[in-house]
Amino acid sequence: MTQDEFENLLRAWGYAFGPRSAELRQEERSPTGDSPLARIGQTRTIRQVTTMDRGGHARRRTMGAAANLIDKRGDVRLAPAWASDPIRATETRTATAKLLAVNDPQFSPEIMRVEAAALRLNRADGTLGQVLRVEYCQLGSQADKAEKFGLRRNAYRERVAEARGWVRRDLAA
Repeated sequence: MTQDEFENLLRAWGYAFGPRSAELRQEERSPTGDSPLARIGQTRTIRQVTTMDRGGHARRRTMGAAANLIDKRGDVRLAPAWASDPIRATETRTATAKLLAVNDPQFSPEIMRVEAAALRLNRADGTLGQVLRVEYCQLGSQADKAEKFGLRRNAYRERVAEARGWVRRDLAA
């Protein structure tokens, strides 16, 4: 892998896991508002699935609020059970699951390999892992990013270069 290909891979990783992709997804919302049924068929992350109530009452209550199902007392009624999809109640995650479970084409296998390498770097050296994530996943100038870590710009660039070398070596292995 050439230096330019590696840099493009890191930029694609930053685009996939940074706030920019979330902003783009915000723009793709429906012009009529967010419907509870609008997310059917979309991929979910592990974090989203684990925060859902397994009984479905909170989810059905949210759907009822969005559908304006309010009784005479002003309480939100549950949406009917047929309007919500069932969720299995068995634990399917492992204790070591840390990566996002997505089937989005934006998350290609190469980008997921970079994410796994970045997580390993973060476990090995937390500062380098944070520097790499800030450099590629956040917007702003290098001077602003260096200021977040209390470093001068040249020291920040050296840390970024060291983190990039670590990830490149990890991907080559």
